[in-house]
Amino acid sequence: MEYDLDSEDERWLGALNGGQDRLPPRRLESLIWRLELANAEATDRALAGAGEQAIKYELRKINHVAMRFAWSTSLVARRAVSAHTHSLPCGLPPGGRCRGCPAS
Repeated sequence: MEYDLDSEDERWLGALNGGQDRLPPRRLESLIWRLELANAEATDRALAGAGEQAIKYELRKINHVAMRFAWSTSLVARRAVSAHTHSLPCGLPPGGRCRGCPAS
């Protein structure tokens, strides 16, 4: 057992018991120790859950940025295709379109 009653705890227990032995000091120490353990476990679970929520939030932000990037690059690619002029030496004048060019 890790909890020791101090003088304030003993006064409180004496007032609670009212001269009787309703709650022995060792039993109160055991109860307080169990409560401290349960509180530590609940705190760990809450912090782990909060950490998990923070990770999920960051992943949603990253996903949002990635989707915006993909959308903007596809928009740039579509604009480049629509404004594509052939620059290979196939004999077409500048501004002409080539059937062999994948961007045409």
